[in-house]
Amino acid sequence: MSMIQLVIGRHGRIRIRSHLGTNTECQYKLMTFGIPTHALPVHEATSTINMEPYHAFLEACKQRQIQQLQEEGDQPNQPSVDYPTSQDVLHGRGRSYQEHPGNRRLNAIIAEHWDAYQSCERPQRIPFIQQIIDDMKRSGTRFLQKRKKKIAGSMESEWVVVDDSKARAKVSHTFRNKPIMPRYHSSKEEQERDGDAAAKQGDR
Repeated sequence: MSMIQLVIGRHGRIRIRSHLGTNTECQYKLMTFGIPTHALPVHEATSTINMEPYHAFLEACKQRQIQQLQEEGDQPNQPSVDYPTSQDVLHGRGRSYQEHPGNRRLNAIIAEHWDAYQSCERPQRIPFIQQIIDDMKRSGTRFLQKRKKKIAGSMESEWVVVDDSKARAKVSHTFRNKPIMPRYHSSKEEQERDGDAAAKQGDR
């Protein structure tokens, strides 16, 4: 397990959760995450691999997500926007979201308010976060999220402005992740330097 964690890197380890114990104990643990035992591709009794239940489970999850996005799309209080600006904060995972200028600005604001946030009692953190959101909105920031919308028989993506509850969840999540963000950007800068060095050696 330690070798696998070493290979996937520090950022992959954030998204990996290991489970130790007997086969039954691990199955029960997976069930707490909403993964039923019948969706596992390995049959417990025969040790044979059958991917059909696994793919059916993924398809069911996909359909539930599409339905949820359609229901959210029917809500009138989510105005759509043509495209995000550099001031907007984008909801989503991945480097493209983390490196967006608006998200980088949010990280800088989080760092600036980190000590005050840590000193807040838990009931005070919601109004504290809301104040940050209000200040950012007054400066022209929008909190945006992609959603699927059925247009002419096909599902299309569009950006919508989320409500304050989702914006607070985003800012709260960024506060919780603040200790690991410097390590992420430091690692990214090291990778870019290594890539530049390799490119220069290739040009020689």
